[in-house]
Amino acid sequence: MERIGEEKGLEGLIIYILSLIAFIGVIDTSFLISIISPFSYSLGATKFEAGLIAGLYSIVAIPASVFAGLMMDRIGRWRMLRLGLFLDFLSMILYYLSMTPQMLMATRVVHAIGGSMLFPSGISLVARYSRRERIAPGISLFLIFIAISVAAGAVTSATIVTLFGFRLVFLLLAGIIFIGGLLTLLLPSFLDIPEVSRRSVDVRLVKVFGDRVVASIAMIFSLYIAFGFIVGGYPTLLVDILGLPEERVSGLMGMYMGVATLVSIPVMFLTGRILSSGRERMVAVFGGLLLVASLYILMVNPEPRGLFISSIILGGAIGFLMVGSTYLAVTVDDSIRGVTTGLQQTFNIMGIAVGAPLSGLLADLFGISMMWIPLVAALGMTLLVPLMLGRGLNRGVEGLQ
Repeated sequence: MERIGEEKGLEGLIIYILSLIAFIGVIDTSFLISIISPFSYSLGATKFEAGLIAGLYSIVAIPASVFAGLMMDRIGRWRMLRLGLFLDFLSMILYYLSMTPQMLMATRVVHAIGGSMLFPSGISLVARYSRRERIAPGISLFLIFIAISVAAGAVTSATIVTLFGFRLVFLLLAGIIFIGGLLTLLLPSFLDIPEVSRRSVDVRLVKVFGDRVVASIAMIFSLYIAFGFIVGGYPTLLVDILGLPEERVSGLMGMYMGVATLVSIPVMFLTGRILSSGRERMVAVFGGLLLVASLYILMVNPEPRGLFISSIILGGAIGFLMVGSTYLAVTVDDSIRGVTTGLQQTFNIMGIAVGAPLSGLLADLFGISMMWIPLVAALGMTLLVPLMLGRGLNRGVEGLQ
């Protein structure tokens, strides 16, 4: 009994440290979201170049995530995590040294490659070092730390830049990431479970777990294509509907996403407990219905009060769908977790990459009715994912360790 207690305590410590590393690995991206475009402009970039530099991270991260997922099962999760943090650290130094828009573009490529390695390796390690019944709570804790990092970075970045300027912020972030790298070296990665590396992907296993992988992708893609519509074309519609200046609308949308992120944190904790009891379909249905309700309110009540209500409901959808999708991606055979988590991250990024520009185009053509597209996608996911999971509900708990 004493030995079991020690193992549980060590497992919990590892999950908490991995979650802290996730916080550190995301803080740089969440900081740069709102400041990279003005920083580009300060280096002499045109408006087009500034937009390109801002979007270059996502453009590069899509293929990089697939590559990272494939390579992780060959070189090992710890090595991939450390390499990702090293490239993140290097990119912060390059941001500090950048003097031209062209150098900044090259830096964004390095940053995207490093960032694409962190989530698949980190979440796979959480699943690998968790006992079977603790995988869902471990995932929820990991994602809670990421949500806190996103909220903290979005809220504080502008203030810190105002106080210290762009370049000192990059050095500050480099120091934080360096601490994360040290943590990966200090973690007891020599436990009973050896590092997994130098093995090829067994395509047969991908087929066996296909229902779970497709369900995971459907959940995350429906959520993030909704994000794309919300941050892409929808704010431009609010400018006309509410008759407010762009700065005021930007503030409203920042509030919207901030409230949704904060609400999602306790829901993520709850979702981990629900998944531990085997109720995967319940999570998909609850998350999908909340996403549908949130998008519907955005259509019928595009006023500040409606935005606030929608953001609260969206927070619930984020909590259910983020944790549920990630859980499905990692509860597969350990030898293919790199592939499944890489795919999940790819469609995460692709949702916004598709939704944001598409909504910008459709906003002029269809107005607020364009929100039917992500709403129908969310409804389709809500109906189809439970059917896919029902065909092999317990398959994911086989061969986890």
